[in-house]
Amino acid sequence: TQLRNELKADMTQLRNELEADMAQLREDFRRSHQQLMLALVNHTHRDDGQAVFILPPEMETTPSPANN
Repeated sequence: TQLRNELKADMTQLRNELEADMAQLREDFRRSHQQLMLALVNHTHRDDGQAVFILPPEMETTPSPANN
């Protein structure tokens, strides 16, 4: 039973670590998606078709809860 308890504790720890990693991955995807949408909305094109971005690429805003 000690081995079973150790395995159960290890599995719980692994599950918690995976959940934290997945939450971070979701946040990274959300942030990337937001940056892409900002770039799409805040750009124009020159006569030759070259895209011109109005906001600097490192521009990042904190979304309101309604944007999530």
